Amino acid sequence: MKKIKLSIITINKNNARGLEKTIQSVINQNFTNYEYIIIDGNSTDGSKDILKKYDKKITSWISEPDKGIYNAMNKGIKKAKGEYCLFLNSGDYLVNNKVLNKAFSLNFNEDIVYGNLLVDNKLVIKPYQDITLRKLLKSYIPHPSCFIKRLVFYNHNFYDEKYKIAADWKFFLETLIIKNLSFRYINILITNFESGGISTSSRTEIEKQKIINELFPRIYPDYKYYEKKINELNFYEKFKLCRILKKILKLLFK
Repeated sequence: MKKIKLSIITINKNNARGLEKTIQSVINQNFTNYEYIIIDGNSTDGSKDILKKYDKKITSWISEPDKGIYNAMNKGIKKAKGEYCLFLNSGDYLVNNKVLNKAFSLNFNEDIVYGNLLVDNKLVIKPYQDITLRKLLKSYIPHPSCFIKRLVFYNHNFYDEKYKIAADWKFFLETLIIKNLSFRYINILITNFESGGISTSSRTEIEKQKIINELFPRIYPDYKYYEKKINELNFYEKFKLCRILKKILKLLFK
């Protein structure tokens, strides 16, 4: 029996229009070594009719109440059988019908592989090509453009459901920084992300602060202290500090 390379997981709650757009972007791919799993949160807006319409194109779907975004994602992971998982939530879509074929033709084997993200069909987000604690604290890996080995979730214990918005960010801090899992950046535009959802709200920053304090309690006070000090600097002082740091790095690594 042929091994499934990719499990595409879509979660949805009352977004029938976005759900259909997402489904079409998946089923029109010329890459065929995937399964498609949809977890619907008992929608009442016609989403179930969309699921029935594409039933033969979807590997597995359920529609039942859930406890939030990451609870639904964890349900999808537990149903998945692919080597990698891709989370393509309703409203998001793959940029063209060749993108998965292009990505998997690279024959990567790292634990976490991520590419570029298109936001609202306008803004291209190119994440850092290398990962450090400093960079990840101030930035993020684009979750909808990320291929994650399914077994990583079983070794890591899935997404932390007590966080409602930033559990994927916590997941990347734990797996890439604390556990030092392998990763690879691929310079491919993979997914168009539809902004305006819960993940783009101001509540995200509040959760991030809680996560930093949970994972790094001994450096969190220092992090807050230096963040405050830097914010208090004027433009000239920040410019001067950057020049000093640049000189120090040159001395260390010349």
